[in-house]
Amino acid sequence: MPSFSSVRKRIYRSPSMKTLISLGLSICGGFFTSTLATEISKPEGMAWLEIPSTVSFWLLLGVLVLTFLFHRYMHSYETSVSAFQDAEYCMAYARSELIPAQIEASKREIDNGNYEQFDAAMQKIKDALK
Repeated sequence: MPSFSSVRKRIYRSPSMKTLISLGLSICGGFFTSTLATEISKPEGMAWLEIPSTVSFWLLLGVLVLTFLFHRYMHSYETSVSAFQDAEYCMAYARSELIPAQIEASKREIDNGNYEQFDAAMQKIKDALK
């Protein structure tokens, strides 16, 4: 069973899936809006106070929430992907991931008594900070 994260990535990388989901949510929203209008229409006029007691209102609200969540997560994913187009961001990300690993490797070498590689490790850290 694929994880939620892998399904989300698959959806966001596929233009046709994004389009189908947006189209489906729009169609459902339109359908439930029309149904709501029909449900509150009475011969004497619109029964506005009956809106919260209709099924179509709650379904429409559900569609609105799903639409909001879908577009919010889509924006979040696209923003995180576009951040890697910036060279400075990529360097900062690489440093944040690589420097702690290099420090841990250097600690292990020092703990094992290998002081000769300490200078080489320090040079690697200096090179990573350039």
